[in-house]
Amino acid sequence: MRDPEELRQLEAQVALDKQKYSEVERLKEELVENIPPRGFSAVSTELKYRSEMEALANSIRVGEERLAGARSQPNWPKE
Repeated sequence: MRDPEELRQLEAQVALDKQKYSEVERLKEELVENIPPRGFSAVSTELKYRSEMEALANSIRVGEERLAGARSQPNWPKE
């Protein structure tokens, strides 16, 4: 992958995934702090947040691995 535009798009996607991850993490922490005494419905929401965070963490990892591989190629465009 040596197309500079494709690399920029991948960088942007990784940045967006990191932003989403941070937001979901914030929502999860907020949920945990505000669980009512009978907060059984909060459990399903927390599980949803955990699942989303796991998917985003995987997407970030894969994107960063692809970027690292592309940047290690001899003709990586230096900006």
